Amino acid sequence: MLIGSIVPNGDGEEWLEAVQDRLRKPGELPLEVTVLPDRIVDVAMATKTLGDTAHRWERLDISYGHQELLLPLAERVPTSASDIRRLLSYPMPKLKSLHLGPILEEGVSGTPYLFLVGTNLPSLSRLSCRKHLLLTTSAPLLASLTLHSIDPDSSDFQRLPGPVVFPNLVELRAIRCPNILDLLTILSVPALQKLVNGPNDGDVDDDWSDSFSNVFPALPRYHHLLELQWSDSESDLGALLYILSRCPNLLRFSNYVHGFEGVGNQDHNVSHLPRHIISRDDSLDYSPLCLNLEEVCFDVASPWQVEELVQSRPSIKRVRFLSDPPVSYKGLQGTASSELERPFERLKKKVDVAIGMESWH
Repeated sequence: MLIGSIVPNGDGEEWLEAVQDRLRKPGELPLEVTVLPDRIVDVAMATKTLGDTAHRWERLDISYGHQELLLPLAERVPTSASDIRRLLSYPMPKLKSLHLGPILEEGVSGTPYLFLVGTNLPSLSRLSCRKHLLLTTSAPLLASLTLHSIDPDSSDFQRLPGPVVFPNLVELRAIRCPNILDLLTILSVPALQKLVNGPNDGDVDDDWSDSFSNVFPALPRYHHLLELQWSDSESDLGALLYILSRCPNLLRFSNYVHGFEGVGNQDHNVSHLPRHIISRDDSLDYSPLCLNLEEVCFDVASPWQVEELVQSRPSIKRVRFLSDPPVSYKGLQGTASSELERPFERLKKKVDVAIGMESWH
């Protein structure tokens, strides 16, 4: 059911009657509810109407409507954080999926909110939020969490009494989140199996540092984490290496360099991570990384460095390049194709190599 799909009149009575009629028709069948606050005259009034059916909700999506269909602000009551909190306060025993988009007028002006939901959500398995951080303290079955454009420096994290525990969370995605390390400090995810760090909107820092002396927040070891996807610039190299040091049993790793599309034309589109991983093997200050890796994926990487990584990590069985190294790396380095093909051919004799979206041989 799409709440806000009927454009109401000035006093909202026609809209309210239509919503009530739709809610009655399915009887006690489960509901999938989409709330578009910017197309509702009075969200507080709508929330009261919806509350009686919250026990039937299986999916709740609170987000923006299509731009051309939005009601002018002069024709509706502005959405407030309290309206959203009230909507999220109802008991929702059947809710499996919950999404919160950047829907507040305050949020449009650049003020993200932290919504900490104490309502028991015993069936919730998927949670996602964009710009405004939405967390629940009672979702024992939550398996997937997606955070989009969440800035820890802007959110009111100090309101949290401690890390929010998700005992069965297996997948965490952070897309365009400026500091994934700070986000991880507010979450306790002992069963995490897959971590995805998507690209940030910030500029790529050309002054890459090989120093690992950065001070990072203390994170636990993620013993169950088997897959890491990291899409960002090498300006975050220290943070990435720190994350890798907390994942002793990692099997699959993908390194997508932010800003790369198609054939690379700048050297900072090349992943130099294989060299950095290997460089820690002889360090007296750091433990070796990725000792159990079985599969790696790179946008563009030096075939020599990847070959050396495979030699130093005999557990690696599969290597994927999104761009053909003899083609893409030649354009970046001015190296003859024959020189690039030799390590590439040697690599193919040692492990299963795929180019682009090819299937494994």
